[in-house]
Amino acid sequence: MGQKVNPISMRLQVNKNWRSKWFASKRDYASYLTQDLTVRKMIQNKLGSRAAVNRVDIERSPNLVTVTIVTAKAGVVIGRGGSGAQELKSSIEKIYKVPVRVNIEEIKK
Repeated sequence: MGQKVNPISMRLQVNKNWRSKWFASKRDYASYLTQDLTVRKMIQNKLGSRAAVNRVDIERSPNLVTVTIVTAKAGVVIGRGGSGAQELKSSIEKIYKVPVRVNIEEIKK
């Protein structure tokens, strides 16, 4: 009987990349992880299956958080006149309490 291994962690060296890129001390790690999980769940709940979100990448620098949403339907995420992206950015800033940059990438195929 084989051991169960997380498929993402097994492929990190070969063809995958980390979904969250940041470094934290022991006392900050739990809060950073909780914030990341909250943001991912909020994006999934707000956009749902209609936006076809493939993945959410989060990268932290000392005074800026960059959230990249990779989706098949970028127009649904951006919304009419960019209102959806602004609303998403403001709700993410409430969670992180630092300036946030939201990038929306479209998958062509």
